[in-house]
Amino acid sequence: MKNEQEQALDRWSAKHIKEAGVEQPSSDFTAQVMQAVEKASEKPVLVYKPLISRIGWLCIAFTVCALLAYTLFTSTSLETSIGVSRSVEQQLEQLTFLPLDLEWQVPSSLTYGMLAVALWMGLEISLGKKRFQ
Repeated sequence: MKNEQEQALDRWSAKHIKEAGVEQPSSDFTAQVMQAVEKASEKPVLVYKPLISRIGWLCIAFTVCALLAYTLFTSTSLETSIGVSRSVEQQLEQLTFLPLDLEWQVPSSLTYGMLAVALWMGLEISLGKKRFQ
């Protein structure tokens, strides 16, 4: 029974294929295909556009520098900041333009964190420039 069904299907297929005929490609088919291949093989030009603009980086850098300066110049003792000696501490206290009697003291962990972020940003910027050149 399967054999008869297969033969009937073969006859039906052959009949419809003969009726439809075989399509002939256009005369410039090869040229069109080769043009499409050439277009596909061309590499698109990738223009680097940073996620954070120059002005954004300048604002970030200014903020980090301002926070670090605030940390250095407002603490009453620099022992917790970055380990500056006493003589440098006394000189900085004389040069400071901010009053030293602020109630809020910057924790050493915040100072170290800000320093680590600043170093990370410098490293990230320098590696990013090398990567995209």
